[in-house]
Amino acid sequence: MRDDQTCAIVRDLLPSLSEGLTSEKTTMWIMEHLDACPECKEKYDILNEVDPAVLDTPSRQEMDRDVKYMKKVKKKFYIIIPAAVICTCAILLASYYFLFVKKFYVPTSVMTVSMEQDFPDTTCRCDITLPGRYSVAVKEADKILYIKDTESANHVDYTIRYSYSLWDYLFPSKETRTEQLLISNDFVANEYPGMSILNTPARLILKGNSEDDSKILWNSMELLPAAKAIFSRFMNADNAHDPAKTKGLTAFYEMTQLMLGTIESGSCFGISLQLADESGSEELVLHDIFIMLRNMNLSDNDLRVLKDSAVLLTSTTETTAFEISNGDSRAPDEKIRINKVGLYIMPDVQMEAAPDIKSLYIGIGYRFSLKDGEWIFEKTGDGTVNGDGDSSVIADEDGSVIGDGGDSGSFNYEIYIDN
Repeated sequence: MRDDQTCAIVRDLLPSLSEGLTSEKTTMWIMEHLDACPECKEKYDILNEVDPAVLDTPSRQEMDRDVKYMKKVKKKFYIIIPAAVICTCAILLASYYFLFVKKFYVPTSVMTVSMEQDFPDTTCRCDITLPGRYSVAVKEADKILYIKDTESANHVDYTIRYSYSLWDYLFPSKETRTEQLLISNDFVANEYPGMSILNTPARLILKGNSEDDSKILWNSMELLPAAKAIFSRFMNADNAHDPAKTKGLTAFYEMTQLMLGTIESGSCFGISLQLADESGSEELVLHDIFIMLRNMNLSDNDLRVLKDSAVLLTSTTETTAFEISNGDSRAPDEKIRINKVGLYIMPDVQMEAAPDIKSLYIGIGYRFSLKDGEWIFEKTGDGTVNGDGDSSVIADEDGSVIGDGGDSGSFNYEIYIDN
């Protein structure tokens, strides 16, 4: 091969040599030629000279890599910035919600409750004390729910609950606060017309920070069924007013009222008129039985026992002071009316509470009582029915005064209680 042809071939391969694209044998052949040919060597040197400007210019490969990197950064930027904004907003909204919106509830263990309750007669007054940080709490709207088909049958729940925000809890006045609540005796009927405490078991519940944290302040779940069962037996009995009916029964509760002196028809003190003289409507009779059981403050077990077995018996009889004292010459020539009402059970029935047996001695113009088997009669006034009236005195069986009943307004009478 002629030299000029060899030089032409080498010069064509020089760019490939510079980029390292030639094979090992071809590279060795070219380098041998460059050693022998100054002209080709000069071309090779010129081709491989490094331009300072070229040093600062990135290669295409580097530029492609940089472009890809910037695209990735830009893509991440479009993701990170919105995500950061969303996270910041979420944190702010969550903070606002937990500080100002979310409700936290006062636990029942920190609240002090005082009640004056006479359901279903009058309004119940309930004082609730909220201490320290909980004093910022506010009462939730009343919830009166009719609960159907429960294990204890249908009933009404009246719920009291107090809530506070976290912000107020963290920055409180720390002053103890007592709130007075007045709860109407018609709260059942107000919410559910046609219903009432007297025909629907009801509960007054103080709720705390969970469903399990609660206190039952008032409950007729067992009270009302017991009252209804006793009422039904009383109304359907032919001899519910027969004094002899009590034979063979044990008195669990018994009130005997002895009234001495000139007494107006229909007068009654310790026993309700509708039970004493059979004059009351069915609703009033049920009401009186309900109140009687409520005032006895019985356990649920005792109420269930009374529901299944107790009978209510009442009687009204008349005698004279002379006869009742077995001919005592000191006895005045006055009538004595004896009203009696009681709950009676069979002797084998077991009750948790002790029997409650008591007598009231009411003298119109007389002070009288039975002490240690001996009747005591003492005239205290003129005995007129329409007099100015003296204060009634309630005393135990030894005659010591235990309370002042206030101005009678119509009678001159003294009252003694024999427990």
